[in-house]
Amino acid sequence: MNKVCDIIIPVWNQLDCTKRCIEHIVKNTRYPIRLILVDNGSDSETKHYLESLKKNLAIDVCVIRNEENLGFIRAVNHGFKVSKAGYVCVMNNDTAPGVGWLTELVMFAEKHPDTGLLNPLCNGHTPRGLTINEYARKVAVDNKGCYMEMNQCQGFCMLIKRELIEKIGHLDESFGIGGFDDTDYSMRAHKAGYRSVCLHSSYVFHEEHISFNNMGKRKKIQASSEKEYFKKWSRHLRIAILFSVSMKTNDNEISNLLKIALFLARDWCWVNLLIFGDRNTKKRIDAVKEKISFPLHQNIKFNYLNRKIRILEIIVRILERAIGTKRRKRYDHVIYDNIRPFPLLNGLCAIQGCGTMGVDFSSYEERRLEKMLMFCQGGSSHQDIKCDIILPVYGQFEVTKKCVERIVKNTDTPFRLIIVNNGKDAETRKLLEDLKKNDSVETVILHNDHNIGWVKALNRAIDISDAPYICFQNNDTIVTRGWLRKMINILRSNDKFGIINPTWEDRPDRVSIEKYNTLLEKKGQGRFIETDWCRGFSAVIKREVVEKIGHVDERYGIGYFDDVDYSVSAIESGFIVVRALDTYVYHQRNVSFFEVANGSEWNEMHEKNKSIYYKKWGKPLRIALVLDSEIVRNEKLLHE
Repeated sequence: MNKVCDIIIPVWNQLDCTKRCIEHIVKNTRYPIRLILVDNGSDSETKHYLESLKKNLAIDVCVIRNEENLGFIRAVNHGFKVSKAGYVCVMNNDTAPGVGWLTELVMFAEKHPDTGLLNPLCNGHTPRGLTINEYARKVAVDNKGCYMEMNQCQGFCMLIKRELIEKIGHLDESFGIGGFDDTDYSMRAHKAGYRSVCLHSSYVFHEEHISFNNMGKRKKIQASSEKEYFKKWSRHLRIAILFSVSMKTNDNEISNLLKIALFLARDWCWVNLLIFGDRNTKKRIDAVKEKISFPLHQNIKFNYLNRKIRILEIIVRILERAIGTKRRKRYDHVIYDNIRPFPLLNGLCAIQGCGTMGVDFSSYEERRLEKMLMFCQGGSSHQDIKCDIILPVYGQFEVTKKCVERIVKNTDTPFRLIIVNNGKDAETRKLLEDLKKNDSVETVILHNDHNIGWVKALNRAIDISDAPYICFQNNDTIVTRGWLRKMINILRSNDKFGIINPTWEDRPDRVSIEKYNTLLEKKGQGRFIETDWCRGFSAVIKREVVEKIGHVDERYGIGYFDDVDYSVSAIESGFIVVRALDTYVYHQRNVSFFEVANGSEWNEMHEKNKSIYYKKWGKPLRIALVLDSEIVRNEKLLHE
């Protein structure tokens, strides 16, 4: 990895701001940098200044010229295209970095592999009597080691790891000139498994909105971008948690309260904690926070209320947020501990359309919280369905039953199950209809009078599917906890990703399916690899892929090579096929096929479909790479 930071600065006139910004960067940056200045059609004086920097500065300077103002987002993306550095910093020209700003950010990023985006501390002004550098030195000492987790990093000065850019790509240009592009990028980083933080020991002065104000119509631009963002991601929930602390409340309950709040905040909910107690309550909460290393989080607000406040006043205060007023934004949900008198709020809030839920704080289980969050987000009504899981079946009811049970148990993303019964017998039909009686899952069963094969069964289900994601699933599979959510998160992290497989490799002896999945989760953490093709035993596909390339090729009949063909079609259409390294799905392999064909028939079918595939796409090339022995001996050169 190239340990240099490329600093991308879009420039549109504002020469005084630009000069101050670059002067502070040169003066206050010790970490190796390259300046990538993107001129958005500035006046001649600004152009001349930018060009002069290439001669006058000791650091590397790259100037990209645009004939017109393309806006902040497209300018940044132009910078991304020429950047190869290990770190990239997107910076406004109305900023002035303080001494040591970049070194602090990079040091933190190096120590925290799960952090992908970083902001420095920012104030529109420095304290009276202090220069920018004096204040920067002060916060470096006073705030050493201090940071705040954030759901959104702001684009005024945003440090980005190269590995994150390679995973999620560039800024989304559908946000136009700018606004909410940084929020969107932060959300995509979150979906790819990375944190965003604000480091309080690094300081960058920012005048705020000078860039946008110079263009005019800032509010209109922001409103348009906000609409585009919520169209893409939907609105984030506002949740109130009511908790009462008494002498009987133990530290474990307080710890679970904090973990629940952090879980919700990290899933982009705004969390307002209303904690009732006496004068010592805050000290008790702070002691538990320190004990469990509870991080500061942008989306969590603590409110300490005296228990002696009359219940009527409490109800009025909560109802005010349940309804929503000019002063206070509406809560989407109110969560309370199962004690009196908070259950009284249940009916009152429900009248106003604000959901309520009682929670037992004596235990903490992340899976339970995932279900709770899904409930807060509206459950799995058809309009919220994220994925249609297509399950072709030919007999093997016990195998299918086990598969469906694991799907229901281990899927925490809203889904609909589409079972295609390929006409084995009347008993199988009846047993499948009994599965449909499970009220917790929306299930559609399509019956065929005879075995139309795997491929046609998939296509029949595709015809009735309208979800944004489709999953092809064999009935001889066993899915693991969070399998679908993790794969969809990876697909959403990059617009080019079209199809994804889980990991299916053989697990070590005496290691259970779930334990092996846990090992992969810890090792993989949202990671993936690009591959030539996806296997059809468990493949999640974006709706855009289906709309672009259509059905699975029915020339492959009962099946085999159909998945390879579909993957190649997707790649030829500009999509990328990947495999999730943090997700495991057990596959018994060919149990489905051996129900309809014996060994010799299977081999015949395999060769026939291979011939169809080669005729359509040609034989894959086999290439041997021969290296000179001198190169092989030079380990460093070989690595590069």
